Amino acid sequence: MTRLFDTLITATELRELRAAGPAPVIVDTGFDLADTEAGERAWRSGHVPGSFYLHVDRDLSGPRPATTAAIRCRIAPRSPPHWAAWASRRQRR
Repeated sequence: MTRLFDTLITATELRELRAAGPAPVIVDTGFDLADTEAGERAWRSGHVPGSFYLHVDRDLSGPRPATTAAIRCRIAPRSPPHWAAWASRRQRR
């Protein structure tokens, strides 16, 4: 059977990291193209305490480029100032 994902860190490793010092930043980017709000709903229904959710369209994608091409890039990367502002907003919470 083919695995669809690999765990980046185990629950035990995360618990040890959180106990050892400053908590790591945990970001959930789960997304479903057929239901673009499904990932955030799942995160809101239960997530690792202190984690953040980043929505592909709202948070990870820049403005869609104007083009007449039949195929467009779905995700235009955000700029460094965007991420600085995002991090600043999170620190104030």
